[in-house]
Amino acid sequence: MLEQLKEQIKSSKARAAFKVNGELTMTYHYIGSQILSFEVERDKEKLIDQLSQDFKKIFPDMNGFSPTNLRYMRKFAQEYTDAAFVQEILSKLPWGFHQILLDKISERETRLQFISSAIKHAWSLETLKEKIKNGTFE
Repeated sequence: MLEQLKEQIKSSKARAAFKVNGELTMTYHYIGSQILSFEVERDKEKLIDQLSQDFKKIFPDMNGFSPTNLRYMRKFAQEYTDAAFVQEILSKLPWGFHQILLDKISERETRLQFISSAIKHAWSLETLKEKIKNGTFE
């Protein structure tokens, strides 16, 4: 019985983490979209720096709102404008995967091939880095 319960708990934790990751990815996409829409009226760097400071004041115990990460959110939203695509496909990968892919792969189609393979084969972040280094999708 203990083994069955242990496996159930592990499975539940994995499903919960997957859902949290999906929500976080969608939130980051939304924040990036908002930055894109407001930066037309303001200096992009000043906007990002101010947002970062404001988020740190509002959410002092939360990570993820550094200027660097806000720039990733902006780039993520710029690269992937379709929120449904982000929710259905991209939210299946942790945020760190998207940061690496945005940094290392400039061509969108190539990035999408890596995304597809990473999801299909449940790659770890280290595997993704190695596959990018070697230029292999599968």
